[in-house]
Amino acid sequence: MMFFKAAECSGKLQHLSRVFLTSVLIIAAVAAVFALCACVSDIGTAPISPAPTGNIGIETPDVEPTDIPYEISATYELYYFENRRLEQCVREQLFWEGKIFLGDILSVTKLDLSHCGINDISELAAFKNLVELDLSFNTVQSLEPLTQLKKLKRLTLNNVSASDFNVLSQLSQLCELSVRQCAITDLTPFSSAVSLQTLDISGNAVSDLSPISALSQLINLYADSNAISDLSPISNLSSLETLSLHGNDIAAVGTLSSLTDLHYLDLSGNDIGDINPICSLKSLHTLDLSFNAIESCETPLNSTGLLILNLSSNKLTDISVLLSKTRRLQRVILTYNPIDDFSLFFNMKELQFISAVEGTGMDAETLMKLQRAFPDTIFE
Repeated sequence: MMFFKAAECSGKLQHLSRVFLTSVLIIAAVAAVFALCACVSDIGTAPISPAPTGNIGIETPDVEPTDIPYEISATYELYYFENRRLEQCVREQLFWEGKIFLGDILSVTKLDLSHCGINDISELAAFKNLVELDLSFNTVQSLEPLTQLKKLKRLTLNNVSASDFNVLSQLSQLCELSVRQCAITDLTPFSSAVSLQTLDISGNAVSDLSPISALSQLINLYADSNAISDLSPISNLSSLETLSLHGNDIAAVGTLSSLTDLHYLDLSGNDIGDINPICSLKSLHTLDLSFNAIESCETPLNSTGLLILNLSSNKLTDISVLLSKTRRLQRVILTYNPIDDFSLFFNMKELQFISAVEGTGMDAETLMKLQRAFPDTIFE
């Protein structure tokens, strides 16, 4: 009996020992945690001295905040429009919702703000990476902000009411410019745009092309519906491939013979009688001489690759010589000319469209023969 009691007491003592030891360990752990927290707190408030570099050989360059590229540092800077109308147009154009950051503004390379009712474009200066911009059909107070857009390559200002087109002289980097129907009379502001490849000045009141005579990189020139009569200023623009001069006051075309790279030439709606000088142009694909005063031509068109020809509404009676070399013609319009000999068409195997019935001497028999010869060709 005594043996069992002694064993029971011994077990209780062992249990108490384990409990005491566990308590001691817990107290020690808690104390260690408090000590660690105090150490971290001291480190956070203590001054940090720079570590000596000695002979380690590592250089640490001084980097100032201003060394960070502006466009990167501004990426997350909020941008607030002052012009609410401009903001609305930009949001609609770019499908932007919510907050706008300056980085968003700098990411824009193309904007079409035509027909937006914008008067003030001063905030467009923030769009520094714009490459293409259309402001057509707006009444713009000043074009001055455009001078800040140094990356702008294509600018469309059709039907824009502005009084300071002269500021465009500072946009020497432009490759394409369209200023249709802007009441422009003087092309001097564009004389320094030496990078221009395409220029559209149609629908203005321009009479003198001299200011653009040095634009040697010009490939496409559209000058329809102006008051131009002298073409000599553009005779040295040897890179021209497209020239459209519809609806001017042109009577003489002799100076165009030097533009040997022309592919497209529109001289319709002028007062031209002699077309012999342009018959030598060998690269023409499209030629429009309609609504002029051409009575005859004894020189054949030397462009063997001519595909489209419009001679309607002239006074031609004979086209046998003029078209003797144009065997690849696909579309030809001869209406309203007193022509009665159409036999040369039988040698043009690629004809797709002929308009030569109304206002000519083509009779029913000739028309029937042509229709049988060219069953897939459209006749009007």
